[in-house]
Amino acid sequence: MKSGDYMDNRELGVDVNRQWQQFDGDLVLVSGTDNVEQAIFNRLTCRYDSMSYFYLDYGSRIREWMGKVNFEQNLNSLASEVSMRVKEDPRISDC
Repeated sequence: MKSGDYMDNRELGVDVNRQWQQFDGDLVLVSGTDNVEQAIFNRLTCRYDSMSYFYLDYGSRIREWMGKVNFEQNLNSLASEVSMRVKEDPRISDC
C-alpha cells in the first residue's frame, strides 16, 4: 500500500489480536491498518520457514543479523531483508 492510497477495512482484513485478549468471553479482533501492522510484526518476528507446515515461505531471517557488527553492509542487508519480507504481504506495494 503506497502512502496516500486508501483501502477499505474489509480489504485490510481481520485477525485475532496477537495478545489473545478476551472481552465478554470472545477473543478481541484487530482490523484495518491495525491488522496490517500486526501481520507485518508477526511475519518479521517469526523465524523463516518455521511455519512451513501451514505457510510456504513465511517469516523472516532478521535473527541472523543479531550480534553482527554494525557495518554498513550488514545494515543494508538487514534493511533489504525487512523490505523484502514486508512486501510479501499482498496489501503492501511499497516500503
